[in-house]
Amino acid sequence: MAYSPRKEGSLMRVLRITQARGLTPAALVDEARHAPPRVAERLHAVRLVWQGYATADVSAIIGRHPGAIRRYVRMWNAQGPAGLVLGPAPGGRPTRTAAQTAAIIAAVQQSPAAVGFGAAVNWDSKILQAYIEDQYRVRFSRGHLRKWLPQHGFSWTRPTYVLKRARLTEQVAFAERLAMLKKRRGGHRNPV
Repeated sequence: MAYSPRKEGSLMRVLRITQARGLTPAALVDEARHAPPRVAERLHAVRLVWQGYATADVSAIIGRHPGAIRRYVRMWNAQGPAGLVLGPAPGGRPTRTAAQTAAIIAAVQQSPAAVGFGAAVNWDSKILQAYIEDQYRVRFSRGHLRKWLPQHGFSWTRPTYVLKRARLTEQVAFAERLAMLKKRRGGHRNPV
């Protein structure tokens, strides 16, 4: 489908690029080649406005709302290319305070039994999930816990199988059989 720009006599307000920032519309093409896709799209919109296209036309070409095109031009005029770079997404409100986070970290550094939560010797995702919900009335999925803990300096380890009450020969045979099974499965277990 061919695109034809609107006539100059249109009643729409025309956006203007007021800050060239030492660049030309042709230079924006090169900038866009090395930028992330959304930033490249914004640079393309600024270039089209710079070349005289109306907001509605740029909106149709880019596939964004005209208000977004106006916002891109405002950001460009205020900050140049840096204004078009995406910042971090705001995300949802935190579900726990800094004090709660510090308390959870302190609890994880001890055993569940030491903090008065059951008789378990080590934490696992089910126990930690239940502890946090019981203490702070905050629900974490186990998947979120597996992401959250490394962000706070902890790592997960898989439990090791230990045959405690067997003769030494049975322990050695068990360890060899276990190693063979792990090798056959590629060393990975499916989580429960």
